[in-house]
Amino acid sequence: MKKNAKKHDSTFDLQKVQEEIQRHQEVTDLKLNPFIPTDANRQMVEKYEIRGGEVKALLQAYGSTQREFAKFINKSPDYVSLLCRATNKVIKYRFAQMLESFVGTDLYITIIARDRKRRRNSILEYLESKKKRIILDQEKKSG
Repeated sequence: MKKNAKKHDSTFDLQKVQEEIQRHQEVTDLKLNPFIPTDANRQMVEKYEIRGGEVKALLQAYGSTQREFAKFINKSPDYVSLLCRATNKVIKYRFAQMLESFVGTDLYITIIARDRKRRRNSILEYLESKKKRIILDQEKKSG
């Protein structure tokens, strides 16, 4: 063990996990951005903050291909493929707007809301399991 290594404090970890769980439970279907003043603007921006996986899910739900969407936005199929593979990056606002006009507003909102709810639930499940592990570790140490 290194001289300057800090001792691991599982109590602090438990508090952090509980705070994360509470924060994720309070999130609505559309993530809120505190830097945008009005609720209408906030929801509009969050509506178009989509990730590559959501682009792929929208195209599949619509029954379209990446190639057809590429023609619609006047980009190469390779570019659309890159958009779909960027699972953790937010794509450009204008391409999200074009995707909404391509697939239709109702389908766009439905698929985005479904995917965000799934993502939020998986994060909550992970945090809950982490919380249980920390509690079990604390019980082993004390008992």
